[in-house]
Amino acid sequence: MYRTALRGTGEVPRATGAETVVVASARQFVGFAKLFAENTELLGVLAGGGTGSIASLAKRLGRDPGNLGRTLHKLEAFGIVRLEAGPEGAKCPVLAGERLELTLDLRSGQVLLG
Repeated sequence: MYRTALRGTGEVPRATGAETVVVASARQFVGFAKLFAENTELLGVLAGGGTGSIASLAKRLGRDPGNLGRTLHKLEAFGIVRLEAGPEGAKCPVLAGERLELTLDLRSGQVLLG
């Protein structure tokens, strides 16, 4: 299944399951690339598993919990992480998968993340 982001809005659709997110503009792709590049340490920690809540992950990484929460929501929108319900209603981030494939459609100019 494909979800298409709106051209020029900077917003991306929320990916659920094994969907492919279509990034409909170069601006959105650049935003995704920057987000990914700036959060490789975070993604590495998530890949190790057992991170617990956003608050405990923020403490482990030395980051502000509010800022980290916003970052995780952006990563969730791109289908990279899932925020699962944890103990006492805490949100617990986990990687949505082990790989993410990027496909550039040269005819339409769209970038497919899936």
